[in-house]
Amino acid sequence: MGLLFAKNILKYKGVLISVVLGLTAFFTFHATKLEIEYGVPKLLSRENQAFKEYKAFNHEFGAQPNIFLVGIDQNPFQDTSLFKAYKELAIDFENITGVDSVVSINHNIFKLEKDTGLKSLKIKPLVCENKPLNVCEEHLKQFKIYENRLYADSAYAMLINIDSATFDSKQRSRIALELEKAIDVFEHKTDLDVKISGLAQIKTIIRELTKKDLIKFILLSFAVAFLIIFCIFRSIAPLIASLLVISIGIAWSLGITAFFGIKMGVLTGLIPTLVVVIGVPNCIYIINHFVAKNAELKDKQAALINTLHEVGRATFLTNFTTAVGFFAFYFTSSEALQNFGYLAAINVLGLFFISIVVITFILSIYKVNDFGGFHNNKLAYKTIEEFKKVFLNHKKWVFSVMCLLVIIAFVGTFKLQMSGNLTDDIPKSNQVFKDIQWFEKHFGGVIPLEIVIDGKKNKMVEQPRFLKKLHTLSDSLKQVDQISTPSSINDIVMLAKQAYYGNNPDYYTPIGNRERMFLAPYLKSNNSSQTSSFINSEKSKARISLLAQDLGLLEMETLINKIQQKTLAVFDSTKYKTTITGSSVVFLKGTRYLSFNLLQSILIAILVISLMMASLFKSFKMVFYAVITNLIPLILTAGLMGITGIPLKPSTILVFSIAFGISVDDTIHFLAKYKLVLSKGIRGKKAVLQTIDLVGRSMLFTSLALFFGFIIFLFSDFQGTKSLGLLLSFTLIVAM
Repeated sequence: MGLLFAKNILKYKGVLISVVLGLTAFFTFHATKLEIEYGVPKLLSRENQAFKEYKAFNHEFGAQPNIFLVGIDQNPFQDTSLFKAYKELAIDFENITGVDSVVSINHNIFKLEKDTGLKSLKIKPLVCENKPLNVCEEHLKQFKIYENRLYADSAYAMLINIDSATFDSKQRSRIALELEKAIDVFEHKTDLDVKISGLAQIKTIIRELTKKDLIKFILLSFAVAFLIIFCIFRSIAPLIASLLVISIGIAWSLGITAFFGIKMGVLTGLIPTLVVVIGVPNCIYIINHFVAKNAELKDKQAALINTLHEVGRATFLTNFTTAVGFFAFYFTSSEALQNFGYLAAINVLGLFFISIVVITFILSIYKVNDFGGFHNNKLAYKTIEEFKKVFLNHKKWVFSVMCLLVIIAFVGTFKLQMSGNLTDDIPKSNQVFKDIQWFEKHFGGVIPLEIVIDGKKNKMVEQPRFLKKLHTLSDSLKQVDQISTPSSINDIVMLAKQAYYGNNPDYYTPIGNRERMFLAPYLKSNNSSQTSSFINSEKSKARISLLAQDLGLLEMETLINKIQQKTLAVFDSTKYKTTITGSSVVFLKGTRYLSFNLLQSILIAILVISLMMASLFKSFKMVFYAVITNLIPLILTAGLMGITGIPLKPSTILVFSIAFGISVDDTIHFLAKYKLVLSKGIRGKKAVLQTIDLVGRSMLFTSLALFFGFIIFLFSDFQGTKSLGLLLSFTLIVAM
């Protein structure tokens, strides 16, 4: 950054601060429109085959319903007051605005009845009025379609379907709160412990935790920034300038996210905190250099020009390299990481502009000449001197220990494992896990899983042979422990057959070839709404719906392979096309997809940053030393993850590109100062020592600022965010 540019910054500081404030007002307005994302991040590219299959499934069969599962472990048919309270609970749920329907053993269930004259089947409510409860229970159990879906042994479930438009809006929190209130009333009446689960519940929990984390991290990071700046400078001007920088940075980060129409999720919710954490080192480097120059020159104007000239370029490069580290995620083709990557990059570059303009403006108008600083901090001075003694007098030990650590870490990387399920980052103490386990034990699972069978011919689904195969596959799938009882069009057809035979439960069986002729008129009359969700409009495809257990990556892959084998054993791949999809599959594929893109994003970041440093220093050696130095912390971090059992998952994968982009900042500041010292004719060890004296304390304090900035992630309610904070803090301290 030339002297002319530095002088122009000072000359037009009033105009520039007006631009910053105008943009801040603009982005603050947009920040009021910011929305919270509803669930898990969208990890897959839109071009990914698994994503396309899921989209095609939703298009043909309708989006998967937003179902809350509510369960109790006491039989309502054995207690009149409980039976009544259970029905009242269903009605209370149904009266909540946004709830589409509620189904339970005594609410909104149906049967089919034969009308011989019209040769049709009519839907009739399956009600129990003015009869003993044991008779009602026996009557319900005649309809096997409800077994293991609404009841299983001593467990009873209620299904609450939420309207999609309401669920995908701010009203979701209200619905969740009203559901909880109704459950509290029921629990008070019955003294029972109600279980609540399902994908809708998991998404709601993630959304609420995201909101809490966003507010918590902004407040904590702001407090940490305040303490660090105050302890370092102990003066009003630097404090005001720094707090203005990070406050404006936060406003921009929220506003830019809303401006691009992106919702604040688990990943994008980290950006305001990252802005604060990265903004503090900007302030430290710029203000500390100004403090030193102001003390030396006794001329505020000259000190500011010198600061903008000497530190401005290095600060721009450090912000640019950090932005590159983030932007590397754009090339993963993952929607969630793409959004995170380019938003973080834009905000980091914006932060440089904010830092230069705001700090220059505040320091130029402030009248006090002594701004404090740590240029005379004795503790920092002693620490740097000890570093110098160790590094200069014990080179062999330094290199030997580092090589040993790298070897140990390299071995540890082979122990790295991948993880990732929908609830992976929710705190294990959360009640949701106990409730999930209860539903898994009694009903098989809570996570939607879908099998689509394409018969490749219109009306193939109506063929008895096809329906028989569906029944065979369903029976085979019932042997798998980690899934629920399968649901398909076959269940509706068998219910229709049962109705034809006077609702005799013995006839809840697949239709045979001979039965098809006289049952055909009745089947055609069957209400299409009961079957449309299980077949496509051409009747060429059918779905089998399951609920799977909340499994980790490897277990889920094993389960899907097992289901695929059972499916292919029944439906020949030369005649039928089978697809396994659903939320769990998309998340599973997304986690795998991220792991394969991790190396790509790091290599892109290394390449771009290397080219930048090559343009700055014009020396292959300098670039090589800088890159190797900054790869060592990444290797040690990967080794630490392997040794301690911290898995690779969507949240922890972020650490490598982020850490590389940030850790290289100190290298750039060090080499920029080193180049400046060399330009003065100083060479060899003396040049290195003088560089350390000039920039060492800034590196020390900025690294500590980054450490404490990221360590606040340990206060997150997400396990993955905690791990990310721990790993980033470790990596950046090692890098320093």
